[in-house]
Amino acid sequence: MSSVTGSAGPADIVRDSAELMGARGGDTVEETGERDFEFALDLLVAGVEAMVDRARPGTR
Repeated sequence: MSSVTGSAGPADIVRDSAELMGARGGDTVEETGERDFEFALDLLVAGVEAMVDRARPGTR
């Protein structure tokens, strides 16, 4: 962050973006989006399955 203006400069933004992508596995944006979508879908399915199991008679 620039100490004069209080906002990030282009070099700061590029450095922060590279650090973020490295922390996420260094994948491309497309690969990261696909992986995140698959994770979210798995999470959604697991939640639906848990709700169905709870709604079954005799499971409480």
